[in-house]
Amino acid sequence: MNLSGCSGQQETVKEEKVKKTEQQVIVKPGSSYQDTLIVNSISAVFFMADSVQMEKFGKVVSLMALESFKHDCFYQMRNSRTVLKASWPKVNMIEAVNKRYLLFIKEDGTKVCTDIDKLDACGLLLFNRKKDPQNVDMTNIDTELRYYFDF
Repeated sequence: MNLSGCSGQQETVKEEKVKKTEQQVIVKPGSSYQDTLIVNSISAVFFMADSVQMEKFGKVVSLMALESFKHDCFYQMRNSRTVLKASWPKVNMIEAVNKRYLLFIKEDGTKVCTDIDKLDACGLLLFNRKKDPQNVDMTNIDTELRYYFDF
């Protein structure tokens, strides 16, 4: 029996230089609108990139990635609306269409301005007029609603 394979001779392992893969950071293109939506009620504000932003976004990602993104947004928003209608009827649902800024007016008169361009390409902001508006994870809408609203 020959055990020379374990005889103590070490094979030199060549180090392979591993190239770091640089991920391209995709920045949401600026809005083609400059309008402001005023929100002064207990609300859930849905927002999504406008058509020009989507077109620009489509130029830097694959068609499959763009369609997947649109699909995810559609179903997350639909689910969030369903949960809101069924469990939180006191919360107004608002669509921020063709708007860049959201001006939230709190009960005490203070104002919070949110630039949608600085948020994800689609999403949901909750506002109860007491706290600052909160951008929430729509995949966890049930939990997010319970934690944010306290009525």
